Amino acid sequence: NITVYGNTVNNSATGIAVSGQNFTVYNNQITGDSQSIGLSAFSMNNKTGEVFNNTISFTDISVGIRIADNVYAHDNRINIAGYGIGMYLSGNNATAYKNTIKNNHDAGISIMGSFNNVDYNIVTTNNIGISIPAQSSGLRYYSNKITQNRIISDSYGISISGLVYNTTMLDNIIETNASVGI
Repeated sequence: NITVYGNTVNNSATGIAVSGQNFTVYNNQITGDSQSIGLSAFSMNNKTGEVFNNTISFTDISVGIRIADNVYAHDNRINIAGYGIGMYLSGNNATAYKNTIKNNHDAGISIMGSFNNVDYNIVTTNNIGISIPAQSSGLRYYSNKITQNRIISDSYGISISGLVYNTTMLDNIIETNASVGI
């Protein structure tokens, strides 16, 4: 059991990285100019982890928050002024809900796995709002759910490409300047 809370991390290559069982990461502020990952959280052995109430602010970054395998990320605020994916779900059974993400040049939320849930998020981006880009990986992704998100984008609101099966997209509100919402 790990608890990481109340920290301020500035300009670290990876702000906070947690891997384990039954952990919580909350009320942290992670900022910087050009880093790799703001917050990374992976659960192990089918246990859960929770990431909430964190503020991530960067100029450029690869990924604001990266979660995988039974991690629940909610009520986080991610602001990326330049390049970087807001939130990245890899592996299986990760959940992102009630997060506020604002970024400019990359996807707001990217899903690379199966049985993940993306619900009730607010995504504002000059790129794709939520994506499952399976075509570049050659892998197959199954049974992801994208529901009740509010997406404001200059590209596709939701983009799914490649070998993606049984994915549900329901009750999303999309405002886009692109010719296609989903």
